[in-house]
Amino acid sequence: MSTMIVFEDADTGEHLGNARVLERHRFGPDATPWSWALLAQLADVTVDELRELFPGTSALDVFYVYRVEPVDDDGFFTGLIAAR
Repeated sequence: MSTMIVFEDADTGEHLGNARVLERHRFGPDATPWSWALLAQLADVTVDELRELFPGTSALDVFYVYRVEPVDDDGFFTGLIAAR
């Protein structure tokens, strides 16, 4: 089963693209080896920049990091139909 995501601009509603989720990683204090430092290294930003980008995460015990691949509209709809 595939999980598909639609990306839209929150202000304009403009369609920015589609993606298929390839992997989901649990991210949290004791959940996995995933840490702010590792995520910062992968994103090529500092930990402080990440915390600014995701300010609400400090209130969460656990959240998820997704690895996705872009898909065009045909691939998106094929993925939705296959998931049924």
